[in-house]
Amino acid sequence: MEVAEWLYEYDMIAWRTSDSEMTQDKKDLERLVSDWFCFQKNDTWHAVYGRYQDNQFDLVFHFKVDNNGQVSKTTETVDTTLLH
Repeated sequence: MEVAEWLYEYDMIAWRTSDSEMTQDKKDLERLVSDWFCFQKNDTWHAVYGRYQDNQFDLVFHFKVDNNGQVSKTTETVDTTLLH
């Protein structure tokens, strides 16, 4: 049950942040492909969108979602080595 609840949360974060993604600058949207992931750090969910190419992730958007479901865009860097 715990895994199912976590997967449900992950899916909700992905949907909420993808809605926010589509409201961003068109020039930035053109840099995107279908490379994205979500992760939870402490009580905050993070969703990053970009392009993975040549063993490097070009971070285009980074969103944080708080406990109240509030989505905010941030310029905070993400250690993308957690993909390995």
